[in-house]
Amino acid sequence: MVRDPTGRPQPGEFAGSAQADLDAVPGGDAVEALEHSGAQVLGLLEPLTEAGVAGRSYAPGKWTVKEVLGHLADDQRIFAYRVLCLARGEPPELHHLRVLRERYLLDG
Repeated sequence: MVRDPTGRPQPGEFAGSAQADLDAVPGGDAVEALEHSGAQVLGLLEPLTEAGVAGRSYAPGKWTVKEVLGHLADDQRIFAYRVLCLARGEPPELHHLRVLRERYLLDG
């Protein structure tokens, strides 16, 4: 497979359900996109206080702000592990991903 010079993932390199998310990311520089989105997330989170988010969700029965942030932190750990495996040339063991997915499906 010939790599796209923009660095964007090619069909077959990601689940089809991720297409809309990938389309929402501007440009082709992954590091730049991560830095930009990281700055956006920090800008959203910095003004929040513990008291202001305690138990708060966008609708009854939906994840709270803290649960969403925990989910993002879990995902970050999974992606960091997968990058480490790729750098080592090892196939990633995705047991932890399955456990987390089961946990979230059971919890909400």
